[in-house]
Amino acid sequence: MQGAGRGGGRTGAGFVSGSFAGALTFLGLALVALIRLALSTASPGLMPADASAPSAVAMLPHVSEGVPVTAHAYTLEAALDPEAHTIAGSGTIDFTNTSRAALDEIWVHLYLNAFEGPETVFQRGPRGGFRGSGTASETGSINVKRLTIPAWGEADLWPHGASTPGEPADHTDIRVPLPRPLAPKETIRFAVAWDSKLPPVTLRTGYSGSFHMAGQWFPKIAKLEPDGTFAHFPFERLSEFYADFADWDVQVRTPSAVVVGATGALAEEKVDGDHVTRRFVQRAAHDFAFAAWDGFVEKRIVHDGVLLRSLSPRGFEQAASLELEVARRGLDLLGARYGRYPHPTLTLVHPPSSAPEAGGMEYPALITTGGPWWGPTVGIRSAELVTIHELSHQWFQGLVASNEREYPFLDEGLTTFAEIDAMSELAPGSSASRALGLAVDTAPFYRSRSTESARFGRVARSARDFTLGSDYADLVYGRTATLLGTLDRVFPGEARRALGVYARRFRFGHPRPEDLLTVVRQEMGDVAADALLAGLMDRGTVDFAIRGVTSRSVDDGRVEVEVEVARAGSVVLPVDVDVVDERGEVFRLTWDGRGDGVALRLEIASGVRSVIVDPELRVLCDDDLFNNTWTSGSAPVAGRTLGASSFVARAILVGVGP
Repeated sequence: MQGAGRGGGRTGAGFVSGSFAGALTFLGLALVALIRLALSTASPGLMPADASAPSAVAMLPHVSEGVPVTAHAYTLEAALDPEAHTIAGSGTIDFTNTSRAALDEIWVHLYLNAFEGPETVFQRGPRGGFRGSGTASETGSINVKRLTIPAWGEADLWPHGASTPGEPADHTDIRVPLPRPLAPKETIRFAVAWDSKLPPVTLRTGYSGSFHMAGQWFPKIAKLEPDGTFAHFPFERLSEFYADFADWDVQVRTPSAVVVGATGALAEEKVDGDHVTRRFVQRAAHDFAFAAWDGFVEKRIVHDGVLLRSLSPRGFEQAASLELEVARRGLDLLGARYGRYPHPTLTLVHPPSSAPEAGGMEYPALITTGGPWWGPTVGIRSAELVTIHELSHQWFQGLVASNEREYPFLDEGLTTFAEIDAMSELAPGSSASRALGLAVDTAPFYRSRSTESARFGRVARSARDFTLGSDYADLVYGRTATLLGTLDRVFPGEARRALGVYARRFRFGHPRPEDLLTVVRQEMGDVAADALLAGLMDRGTVDFAIRGVTSRSVDDGRVEVEVEVARAGSVVLPVDVDVVDERGEVFRLTWDGRGDGVALRLEIASGVRSVIVDPELRVLCDDDLFNNTWTSGSAPVAGRTLGASSFVARAILVGVGP
């Protein structure tokens, strides 16, 4: 998702925090020049999707790679009233006790109730630097009318009037006592009926005019852990979700003019007068969402057995084609790295301009994108970035399903690394923008923000422990991605490979931080694992610096050079040091990074012109790149800082998605 400033996991392309107003100022100043350029040039974006692709059938065969037998099943009916912005819901939930303990309760999340009043946990949460910070003029809510277990009788089990523990004004986390214990491996069927009221679009869900994004619109049973406890929590502003995998069979009824995109494949469509009911089915997913609007323009292609479906506003056809092409290429690229995409469909929803907070969000087999209609024309890659970020979420956390609330870096951080890594191949050297002749990459932006924020706290914190949305974004998204990017450069390609092992090993496995660290240690060794551990768990930082360069003449006119290099911080990594003599010849030395510093010595045939620590910029998380160079003359060493490109990347990315 991405945050308000950018798509979203950021979203979080990846979530980019910072001053949204500052980004708009930058974009406003550049807009005249950009539009002028757009009128005279062709799109510099990626190749558009193949318009001649064959039409897809409604139901495609399931593409499988390790799909589990799911323990739960939701069979639901939803009737959307687009004028009242309500959903009348009913159905059944088959629930199996997959734990080793008997259960005398379940916990149910009613996350739309986060928007029912000013005193909810969500509304009181930190606002700065993250999406969802506006004040809605209307409320949203979900009201369970009845919950029964027909096989156990007709008694209504719903605790009407119950609230979140310790939060009398919050109704997003509800305990439901069971009339008798549910034994391990025993299955019961709940029958449930409810009404949902969508708020104006905010934080992943809501409506804008006739556009509706239905996220967290139904009563959702909390994640059952193996010991018989439930991972339940209220809806918090900086937190996302955690749930068991389930099978889904959902019917969505709307007026006939409304186009619907949803998690899953379209299995059936029935017309009833001026209404239509569409049935979507999906195996092995931990959530279900749908978008509905009478303004969607639809495009679709089939790639490698997967139906790719794009729904976008009129006038966004170029962005929609580009997003489809990014998704097509992304399925191949990410599938090769992290395991094949297992679902038969993927729906891409580009919300209207009036609903930016619906953009940059990931649900199983459904992502929302974002960005301005003119972005592809002028070379700002907002459409590509948000699409590849949200597509990466299909693996992290869609297929591994880690706990986004307790370990958000396993979700957004790994996704941001995957986004940067993928975009470096899809748009080498210009992953953020290629406009006005200026190529800008995203990695410098993340590097800049992560070095600023690292001193303010640990990365590996629960979402509830962050007091500022900006710190959450910079650490969870940026710092994690920068640490992994550093490892992938210092040990070329190895972090990507290790992450692929992790994604495959823990597919449908709900991994924890120790699982990631174990894989890194096994696949990359102790140096990499210890560096990642320090960077994630202990506010670990690193700053390589040249403390001195001395030289003296020795026999035969040669020169002995001594370079003093120091390392501050607790992250220990090897680093290269280049010594350039007066003739321009380069001599490379390497330090393992252990200890506070080292004196490196060598003999050369002439005097020293310059010394450069980390000449390939492998250590992205180096706090200060200005102290990495030394020169004996007046001419500076070029290319040693990321300051200018980072500034431009930040100004562009802050305004383009989650």
